Amino acid sequence: MGIPRTYRPDVDVFIGGIKMTKEEKKLFVDDIMDNIRQDIMGKLDKIPDYWSGRELRMYIVERTAEIKMPVSLVEKRRYQADVINNDL
Repeated sequence: MGIPRTYRPDVDVFIGGIKMTKEEKKLFVDDIMDNIRQDIMGKLDKIPDYWSGRELRMYIVERTAEIKMPVSLVEKRRYQADVINNDL
């Protein structure tokens, strides 16, 4: 990959309001999604055979919802406004 890895997964980039470049955002999302993917793939043997894509989607949503971090009310409101205003 031609993107230099300047993103540091050991540092929470949101606390303190550190701005991220577009490339750092891409790396951040890639790292989180890779961790979730690896976690779920490591548990495939435990997932019931009768599960379809519906159950797997619910499981993926629950696994991503488990990622929590402290957020102030101001940050949450700003985030919600950005999601609405930018049609995310």
